[in-house]
Amino acid sequence: MALLRGMALAGTLLKGMSLRAVLPSVLFFLAAVAASPAPARAADTPFDVYAGLDRRSVAVGDTFRLNLDLSWQDGVEVKPLAVGDELGPFTVRDLHYGIASPGEDGFSRRVSILLTVFETGEQTVPAVPIIYMDKAGAAQTAATVPLSIEVVSVLSEDAVEPRDIKAPMSVPKRWKDLILSYALLVGLVAGAATSVMLSVMRREQIEVFMVRLYHRVAGPVRRLILMLLAALGLVHREHEEIFDVEVTEPDLDPEEAALKELDRIEALGLLERDMVKEHYTLVSESVRRYLERKYDVLAMESPTSFTLESLAERCIPDDGLELTGQVLEESDMVKFAKFVPVPESAGSLTARARSMVGITGTRPAEILQAGGPRTGALPDRSQQGEA
Repeated sequence: MALLRGMALAGTLLKGMSLRAVLPSVLFFLAAVAASPAPARAADTPFDVYAGLDRRSVAVGDTFRLNLDLSWQDGVEVKPLAVGDELGPFTVRDLHYGIASPGEDGFSRRVSILLTVFETGEQTVPAVPIIYMDKAGAAQTAATVPLSIEVVSVLSEDAVEPRDIKAPMSVPKRWKDLILSYALLVGLVAGAATSVMLSVMRREQIEVFMVRLYHRVAGPVRRLILMLLAALGLVHREHEEIFDVEVTEPDLDPEEAALKELDRIEALGLLERDMVKEHYTLVSESVRRYLERKYDVLAMESPTSFTLESLAERCIPDDGLELTGQVLEESDMVKFAKFVPVPESAGSLTARARSMVGITGTRPAEILQAGGPRTGALPDRSQQGEA
């Protein structure tokens, strides 16, 4: 501590004097100070503090330390320093308390304050007040001596004002990467949703859900594409109702062809060989093919709900529409939901299909179409389910 005070005094003497003239005197003074013991606290002084700087000159914006060496007698309580974020023109960056070391008649501790300054020229570190409680319990205040420090600029002597900040660079948007990122995000979300769905749904429910989703999404998209192509003149609208249906005997009426096909399916004996799904598939296809030829509806390519709505518009009889819904919806459950029907229901499937053909074939298709749209409501099939 004595050495630091000697160096501070030597710095003061060097200002305005020739280095060659004062250098011998300064060296002699420093040697004498280093050889002398550090000033001790007076015996009747319960608390003392010595302040010093680790640097006498700093550049603007640099940091330096203000070191406070505290010493106090046994029985004295030193309070923490009341130092905020600012200390005069200086900004406080850090405050570090050293370990209290016991001595002959008390304790000592070094407190280090890290400071920085942004003003050039000769600056003064103000006094730091320190509060302590003496042996009698009374509050006392001590303060350090103000210290000066030189703050130099980082600019050269012939430098002009600092240049302004450059404008931010413009980064071109990479649309390809942006679109790819969004596509990846959508894929991750879809994968997560699929994973959750698979974990909470059974396999049968998933199959039914996927079939319904396909028909409800693919059907409207297909119709929209056909409408756009027709609007552009690439497709003629009259071609929409033309179907590529394979009929073995095209000279037969739709009723006769359907009844003949049902007789052929029944003669295969699929139920006796436990081929229930194949039996329902053939019966439903024959019924759908009959409906397409009879009423010009998209029965082969449309879900059951859409087919029944189209038949209602064609003024099909009520009992025929109800039988059609029973046959098609039960077939969808067997084909897509792995529904196992009772033997009586499976055995009566062809008979119900024949009844439907007989009911709907009693009136010519021309009379049915001339009858106009259907005014009645569809039969209640809420208990049967929709595939």
